[in-house]
Amino acid sequence: MFYVLCLMLCLAVMVLVTAGALAVSVPCVRLIHPLLRRVPASAAANLVLAFRLFPFVFGIIVSAGLALPAFLEFEPRGTHEMLDWPLLSLAVVGALGFGVVIFRACNVMLSTRRWLNQQARAAQLLSSSKHGAALYCTNDASSLLAVAGMFRPRIFLSADVADALTPQEVDAAINHELAHVRSSDNLKQFLLRITRLPRWVKPICELDHAWTQSSEMAADERALTAGASPVDLSAALIKVARLANSGIGYAAVTASHLVPCECTSAVASRAARLHQILESGKLPEIHSSGARRLRVGGLLIAACAVYLFCLGTMLPAMHEILEILVR
Repeated sequence: MFYVLCLMLCLAVMVLVTAGALAVSVPCVRLIHPLLRRVPASAAANLVLAFRLFPFVFGIIVSAGLALPAFLEFEPRGTHEMLDWPLLSLAVVGALGFGVVIFRACNVMLSTRRWLNQQARAAQLLSSSKHGAALYCTNDASSLLAVAGMFRPRIFLSADVADALTPQEVDAAINHELAHVRSSDNLKQFLLRITRLPRWVKPICELDHAWTQSSEMAADERALTAGASPVDLSAALIKVARLANSGIGYAAVTASHLVPCECTSAVASRAARLHQILESGKLPEIHSSGARRLRVGGLLIAACAVYLFCLGTMLPAMHEILEILVR
């Protein structure tokens, strides 16, 4: 009974904290959009991702990092306390939420793996390893230029796109897809998909679209720093956008497309941005992936140090809050 109560209480705390963070985040979304236009595209994509995932991550951290150790440390093992119906209902909601996330994760991973294997069997391998991603040309899909998969990404180029683009434009487009690989954008897309909210939570759902736009512009800029020509990349964007874009199962497969279906209207702004870079003659400043990992690692170490330093003070206070909830 002790561990059942612990699990139910942690789930209830997670739902309460996540719901509270979402309630605070919704009105703050309006402040995010003007800021996205003032920062580099890569920073904008990371900002949107952090803001979008914050309520869920914060709920898990408070539940697993504070509520769980506080309960295990201070609650008597022979406790006979029970959750009342409101908290019990929240715990059930939390369990159902976890179930939905796990179901979505399994569905996306299995669908992606199935599609990758199917395409790899029917496609022609052009390059076994191009900076960490194999390159395939396929006749089974139309208007397809995308990198699919999270941990072993593969780039797929349909025959009609290969025929429509010049060799220089193909190289520029592939540099764009390799930028997605270096940024782990498919993994980020996976996290957004498994945590998506109902459409009536419109402000938060709009962040998914904002992230796609920002990540595509960031990939454009990284492609330029890798040697792609703004003229060739812009031409590739326009030509692929003009083709009938049937692509792949967008809802089930993690893939980053040169021209995503949901961002077709943004091609003009992306091309204009590339033209602006061409006229200025100044490439955007992009931090290396090693430097980004170093900064993220430093922030995580600092956060863990603060957490461990404050743990002795926070756990008794957290247990008092848990007692109030149970009563």
